[in-house]
Amino acid sequence: MKLSAKPVAKGSSLLIILTLLLSQIPAHFALADTNFAVQFDGNNDFIRLAETANILGPGWESTKSVELWVLPLTPSRTCAFPDPGYCDMIFGDFPVWWGITRGIINGLDRIWIWNWDGNGMDSLAIPYTPGEWAHIAMVHSGGVLRAYKNGVQVASRASGPTQQPATGALPMLQIGGFIHSPTNRSHYYGQVDELRLWNTARTAQELATYRSQELIGDEAGLKAYYKMSDGSGLTLTDDSINNWNGTFYDGYGSVPPDGQYPQWVISTAFELPTPTPTIIAGTPTDTPTPTNTPTDTPTPTETFTPTPTATGDTPTPTSTFTPEPPTDTPTPTNTPTPTNTPTDTPTPTDTATPTATLPPGRAAPA
Repeated sequence: MKLSAKPVAKGSSLLIILTLLLSQIPAHFALADTNFAVQFDGNNDFIRLAETANILGPGWESTKSVELWVLPLTPSRTCAFPDPGYCDMIFGDFPVWWGITRGIINGLDRIWIWNWDGNGMDSLAIPYTPGEWAHIAMVHSGGVLRAYKNGVQVASRASGPTQQPATGALPMLQIGGFIHSPTNRSHYYGQVDELRLWNTARTAQELATYRSQELIGDEAGLKAYYKMSDGSGLTLTDDSINNWNGTFYDGYGSVPPDGQYPQWVISTAFELPTPTPTIIAGTPTDTPTPTNTPTDTPTPTETFTPTPTATGDTPTPTSTFTPEPPTDTPTPTNTPTPTNTPTDTPTPTDTATPTATLPPGRAAPA
């Protein structure tokens, strides 16, 4: 459970007791003043941050860590193409070169951690239980991609530096989904809390020790920290010292709004068992079923204009990204075997199996 401090009357003996208690709290985490999460409707909403390279800094392609609490809600959906980049985006960049997604591939319902290094799609599968919070972490360093659940490594595989557009354009980081066109979009149905972005490789011990503790915000290597402290409004505050704020979106471009931005909800991420989510404002819409069928050689039809700023308050277009088709065909490594009941200790060989030539990033036809 997130900790909170209650004020006491001035001069009260309780103040002395509270002071003594506070002095015993390690400096590596702060007393929580929030208890919120953000819920996405799985339809057309998402949160845009800033450009990957600007947030994570030099060398991020080879060394980075992402950790967050997720509460996937039912139902899960079959991915539009048998590749994690075509599943529902929980967190990642746009247009999709790496990230964390959720969906069903070859009958296997998993949270997927994946990276495109130019030599194929490197992916790892994490079993989960819909309706239950889980701490998920992606660590990429030293040519190895690792996946963690609740502080325990569940899978790893070789993966080189994350590829980026040859045009020099800078993709954006987004939470909850992205929109490229009406038939080429990805949206997560569920909640997110305590998103932390690092330009260092977090160890299993660090992930396990601090996953249920809020941070100060100035920790070494911490490049952005979203503990969902706002509780209202359409801005997601970066609670680190770096001020990479995010902006809520309800639809974008050719996809119209449906009247519901991402919703602020009461978080139970640090509590067990997980109670029914409490919506602060608005009611999530029904989860839609994708109707588009990507072809074997996707061709982008719309132009994306990234819109980062240092403060994230009002994005301003700065670059244009046009995905390029790959020059090789990802080589599948193995075919996952569906299981009836996910466990906390999955078989670390679950890997999505691409069946056609894919772009280095998502770019299905409009």
